Amino acid sequence: MILVDGREDEKLRVFLSTVKDALKNVTDERECAKRLAELVGNRLGGDCDNIEAEVDKELARVGTKVVLIGELRAGFGCHRALLYKYCADRVSAPGLSCRQGLTLVHVRAQLEELLDTSMS
Repeated sequence: MILVDGREDEKLRVFLSTVKDALKNVTDERECAKRLAELVGNRLGGDCDNIEAEVDKELARVGTKVVLIGELRAGFGCHRALLYKYCADRVSAPGLSCRQGLTLVHVRAQLEELLDTSMS
């Protein structure tokens, strides 16, 4: 189980600070969504063929079944979507929702951008 807790997770707070710095001068919603996706992909991405093994190694390294998201160095699409959502909510980036393994990033009310969180 992945826990997202900005009060307890120092590594998550550091990552969020990095995100805020990277996005502070970005005014275009599409560019903001793209940059945030890139940051999240760099943080929790990896070789898709080995991602399950990477996640299993992370869980074994941490030694518990409840892991703070900031402790992960690799993650599945759902982990990346969760981290994207957490950061987007805190930096006023375009919101998102998940459908059938894809994350839909809402850029303005009339547009939707697809973000495939299974790829990194």
